Parts: sequence; structure tokens; C-alpha cells
Amino acid sequence: MRLKYRQGPQRDLREICDEFFTRMARRLTNPAICAQIDDDIWNRAVRRCDVLLRTQTTRVLLHGDLHPGNVLDGGPVRGLVAIDPMVCVGDPCFDAVDFALAGAGQEGVGTRCAHVAKECGMDLERLEAWCQALAPLEAIGYLAGSSTAPAVTELLALAR
Repeated sequence: MRLKYRQGPQRDLREICDEFFTRMARRLTNPAICAQIDDDIWNRAVRRCDVLLRTQTTRVLLHGDLHPGNVLDGGPVRGLVAIDPMVCVGDPCFDAVDFALAGAGQEGVGTRCAHVAKECGMDLERLEAWCQALAPLEAIGYLAGSSTAPAVTELLALAR
């Protein structure tokens, strides 16, 4: 059996974002979630994401779902290994968003953004804008577990 190789990624970041927003919107009926994330917050997030997608000037190959749970320690020889990609092309800041948002309730998203942007040579303002757009999606993860963690407060403030 021969595996067929597809020339380059067939997906655009817009498709990935549409899938994320569609999947997470289904959770807005959960009382613990809709009590915190109203239509204004949700619609603002959708608009922010759309603006970022329309204004991307650099497009690179992306993992598409790069978050701490999709990075394994491959040991001293392999180093870090990214798993479960949703390969696409798009804004270079997108893959760093989950790592920046992981600072919520800890050192803060702004501090984490500054560190990630500096270490990775990214546009800080654009990374912050992506974090602002995707903060409600991250908050949904906490709220689905009925968490009132400090991270939720910071993420919802960022989303406003």
C-alpha cells in the first residue's frame, strides 16, 4: 500500500478558526458558560478573529492546534515533540496563542505575550490581538468545569 502525499497544506487558518468557533459556540448553552460569556463577548471575539484573518500579511505553515497538551517531552535526543496537528497556513502568531493564554491567572497574559513574542521574534501587538480574540474560547474550557479560577477573570477581562 502506498500512502498518497498531498502537496502542501490544503487548509487555511480561517477554516481552523471557523471550526474552533463553531465547536465552542455549541457550549454557550451551558448555564455556567452563558452566565459569563454573553452574545456581546462572543460576537466581539468572532469580529476580532475575522479582522486578524483579513489583515494577516505573512502566512506560514502552522500546527493549527498547538497547545501545551499537544507538546510532549521527547527526551534529551528529540526534545519537544508536537503531536496532533491540524496543519494549515496562516498568521505566524496563531500557534503561540495558547502558550500566551496559559499565563492567565498566573504571571498574566500580557507578561506571557511579551516573553513569547520576544523569544520567538513575533509581533507583540498581533499576538496580543490574537489572545484577545481567542480568550473567550479559552475561558469556556475553564467554565465548562465550573471553575472560578483567577484565569477566568483575566480571560473574560481580556475578551471585553
